[in-house]
Amino acid sequence: MTELSYSRPVLWDVLHNGTPYHPFPWQAKHIHAQKAKRIIAACGRRSGKSWGMRGETVTESVRPAELVDGVLHSPLIYIIGPTTETSMKVWQPVWDLFVPAENGSYMPPLGFLHKEHDKNRRYIKLHNGTQIFGKTADDPRGLQGDRVTLAIVDEAHELQDEAWANLMPSLLDSRGRLIAIGIAKGKGRFRSYWELGQGVDPLFYSCSVPSTANPSIVRQAAENGYADPILYLKEKFASDLTEIEFRQQYLAEWVEEDGQVFKNLDSVFTAPWGFAHQSQYNAMGL
Repeated sequence: MTELSYSRPVLWDVLHNGTPYHPFPWQAKHIHAQKAKRIIAACGRRSGKSWGMRGETVTESVRPAELVDGVLHSPLIYIIGPTTETSMKVWQPVWDLFVPAENGSYMPPLGFLHKEHDKNRRYIKLHNGTQIFGKTADDPRGLQGDRVTLAIVDEAHELQDEAWANLMPSLLDSRGRLIAIGIAKGKGRFRSYWELGQGVDPLFYSCSVPSTANPSIVRQAAENGYADPILYLKEKFASDLTEIEFRQQYLAEWVEEDGQVFKNLDSVFTAPWGFAHQSQYNAMGL
């Protein structure tokens, strides 16, 4: 699937702080061009996930209202994070796209679409009827009930099962879309959904996107004399994290954490037996 397989919204021309938003190749392929209703992306840190989610929010926000059983339904968007702090990383840039300054000193790129807002509720309403909410999973019950047309979940690997159980039914009658992005970490619902996306279920699509999918990191590697950006990360930054953390957070690899405490077990069991020194003892256990 290529970048040409989706329609580029004209509003993207001002999305990047008033200048055009040009998706990275991975954003175009795995997010914007995907037709699956459940997009599950395991992404490395600094890969550019926030801009991809912002682009999809804008696309959904200007979609025409849908007439269902005689009732007109405008788009309803949830921007979700596990906690208030983490959700702000995606919510604040969306807020800054639409909501003018209270004193009128600043008009954001898409401020002409803005109708009303409530900062305390983290709520934006547009002139076309679209509503956008900033949500957290601090209280999972707050994710239930509405007819959501697009749910964007950031740091999705940290969302608990109860939050997912409350959120997913809200996408049912709207045939709504889910875009869940997180680190390749854990064994919860996010991983289960990612594995579904690797199978034959047409509802789900999943991908893994390393940090090196961000062109700026590739350029940074080249500027430092590295043709291979992954080698650059390994040699320059691997010592910042454990091996498992590096593979999860930079390479977007699902790494089993069980059984990783003991290393080089073969050499342990084949090493020559020796007597303990004074005040020491030998011990073995299973």
